[in-house]
Amino acid sequence: MQNTKIRIGRVSYLNTLPLFYKWKLPFLEIVENVPSKLAKLLELNLLEGGIVSSIHYLENQHKYILLPNISISSYGEARSVLLFSKKPLEEINSLRLSEESLTSNFLTWVIFTRFLQKRVKINNQDPDAVLVIGDKALREAKKKSYPYIFDIGQLWFEFTNLPAVFAVFVLRRDIVSLYPQEVAQLSLALMESKERFFKDLDNLPLEEELKTYLRTLDYNFGYQHSESLDLMYKLRRESFLK
Repeated sequence: MQNTKIRIGRVSYLNTLPLFYKWKLPFLEIVENVPSKLAKLLELNLLEGGIVSSIHYLENQHKYILLPNISISSYGEARSVLLFSKKPLEEINSLRLSEESLTSNFLTWVIFTRFLQKRVKINNQDPDAVLVIGDKALREAKKKSYPYIFDIGQLWFEFTNLPAVFAVFVLRRDIVSLYPQEVAQLSLALMESKERFFKDLDNLPLEEELKTYLRTLDYNFGYQHSESLDLMYKLRRESFLK
């Protein structure tokens, strides 16, 4: 590859740590940002791939190839995709979505408009409920500032019996064709990273609560994850939320 660098996006949240644990490849440049910003960088061809919002992938499948058996998902509780509310779920009439999110915003919208059959307004001024994702959600939950907290991963699972697939690992199709050996190395590094991280987790200097959180998440990608993406794609095509 000479001096060519493949620019890979990494979501700047704790939940990506198991995929980027104790490895480095000389041909990679890692760029960290929130999901919505990484999607923009991909659109501008300022990244060649990385951990991306599932919704961004679904809208651009013609551009990307999924790396096998990698996702950030949850079967039930996600713990870092939370709706903080002043009211019970059925009484929520207005939402503030997350500027950092694509997938979580969409799942929240679907839960209300399709599964609960409720009309809700997007209101950034004084909403009934606020969606918070990532490390901010973990911190906000500790404050106990809201009487109600709803986990979007849990709600999605209850309504669909499928995992909530928040992010997947993609590479541009041209990169896969141009650099097959490097892509194979990257794929192997990610798989080994997952295994190594969870073997070491008990001994890592993290709070027990955070260790439990990371164990709650699912980093694999199988048939049910694919089914969940198919459902999301179907619902997305029927949705007016952009």
